[in-house]
Amino acid sequence: MKLISFFISVIVFLSGTFPVLFDGKVYINPYGDEVHICEYYYFPETKVFSERETFSKYGGNGCMVYEPPEEYNSEYFENKSLVCFSVMETQDFRVWIKSITEDGDTLNVEYCVIKDTKLHAQLYTVYSCEIFIEVSKNIKNINLISSEKTIPFDVEKLPFEHPERF
Repeated sequence: MKLISFFISVIVFLSGTFPVLFDGKVYINPYGDEVHICEYYYFPETKVFSERETFSKYGGNGCMVYEPPEEYNSEYFENKSLVCFSVMETQDFRVWIKSITEDGDTLNVEYCVIKDTKLHAQLYTVYSCEIFIEVSKNIKNINLISSEKTIPFDVEKLPFEHPERF
């Protein structure tokens, strides 16, 4: 695991420093501080927030469960944007982000939804998982690529944020 983490860190560093080596793509470490997987918000559509006011007001229609994190203040939005999207399922699940790349003005996010074969008591409940990705100001489009994986044990035993480290 340490070797894989080191390799990913080197790729992320090189792609950010020398994007021309990576065909103009900038790789974002899916396990770094720029990516947050949580259960705080609900975003009915994938959205790029480029200013604090829009991000704060987005919850006015009942979408936002809690106040926006203070780390996303006006100073943050001067240099960066925030991509937010939700994944919803009718059973408990975990999200594993495989890769994130900035390609021009498009953010490509490849992720896997991990479910189990266990029959959960709340079959009629909708579970939601929200992903926040800190990106550069030039991102205008988002391309989400999802896949699914079923595991033979209870998904609740996986760590929420990084199931691949289990």
